[in-house]
Amino acid sequence: MGRGRITGALVVSPMGEELIHVSAPTVAKGLTVDDLIEMVPAFPTYGETLRLAALSFMTDVSRLSYCCG
Repeated sequence: MGRGRITGALVVSPMGEELIHVSAPTVAKGLTVDDLIEMVPAFPTYGETLRLAALSFMTDVSRLSYCCG
């Protein structure tokens, strides 16, 4: 099942530069949520949170091994 194109991003964070470098090209290239899920970011970084947000459309991310609660 395809998920929609990402048309914008707003980053409000003290470490916003960690997220915007992933968000800007994602929007500029018209990528989809599925494209973001397939992305392999450096880990661990704040950029990984964008992938987790995309994964949350498909699964309970709290059950992933690197999401400790």
